Amino acid sequence: MENKEKSRLNNEAALYTLEGNYLKASEIFESVLSSDPDDTAVLFNYGFNFLQWDKTAEAVDVFEKISAASEKRLIIRTVLCISS
Repeated sequence: MENKEKSRLNNEAALYTLEGNYLKASEIFESVLSSDPDDTAVLFNYGFNFLQWDKTAEAVDVFEKISAASEKRLIIRTVLCISS
């Protein structure tokens, strides 16, 4: 999925969240994340969707994925700096 399309879908799902249509938002977030499970912008909005939906445990799981994805990027950057 191209970045422009991911961004459009992320925004569309975020609007569904704001409208209270949490199920529709989740479906879109899951679709986007199936092609890029480490997209932190989408993960953040997905977690926020769960918070608004009063699904705290699911939100925590998603926010932990953001933390894990950030750690992976930090490790990769560190390795690249060391090897240059």
